[in-house]
Parts: sequence; C-alpha cells; structure tokens
Amino acid sequence: MRRKMITLCVTALLILTCSLTVFAQDFDPEKTGSISVTLTEQYKKEPIVGAELSVYYVATAHMNTNGNLSYVYTDAFENSGIDIDDPSLAIKLDAFVLAHNISSIKITTDKNGTATCKDLALGLYFIRQT
Repeated sequence: MRRKMITLCVTALLILTCSLTVFAQDFDPEKTGSISVTLTEQYKKEPIVGAELSVYYVATAHMNTNGNLSYVYTDAFENSGIDIDDPSLAIKLDAFVLAHNISSIKITTDKNGTATCKDLALGLYFIRQT
C-alpha cells in the first residue's frame, strides 16, 4: 500500500512538472489547471471506487529572469527544509504533511476510479491517498 502511495505521489509530481514545462514560453500566472488521477486495482485492473485523495498545494510556479520556471514554497511548506530538487521529494513531503497536519483539498474517485481537482493555480502539488 505504501509503495502505491509513493508511486502515485511521484507520478503526480512528475506530471505537474512536465505540464508546466510545456507552458513555460506562454506562462500566465493567472491561468488555472486541473489534476485528474485514476486508480485501478493492481492485479484485477478494476477501478478503485470511493478512494479519498488529499491534494496539497506545495509550491507556486514563477517565471524567473532567465525565462525558466522556478518554484516557491507556499506558506504551509516554506519551513519544511525540503529541497524541491530532492529525488526523494515525495517521501519527504508525505512525512511533512503527516507530521504537521497540513490542510488539503479532498477528492474521491468515481465509478471509473477517477478523481479530479479543477481550477488549481499553476504550481507543484502533492497527492496522497488518504
């Protein structure tokens, strides 16, 4: 179960980072986006219905003076001491949110195993199954 959670978190972080990279040339800080996650049972490949996920807004995206995207931690994560470029970012964020009772947006998977969170500010998000 923990392996699934970590895989989900790392995948979400990678997807969001890749999506923002595509938009770097046309970066508009006023734009919003969405995250959609689909959970399936590992062996039966059936959708997991009714699973609750917590979505944490970790860092805002900014265009730096070099024309590259950079991230600035939100207030909830600014004192985490975690390096955004750390390969074990998802594991460290997981421990941090549990230890500090960080608030999140709750979403639940539907009959297809899909949960969506809309109208999100551009940035870095951490998702964990709760």
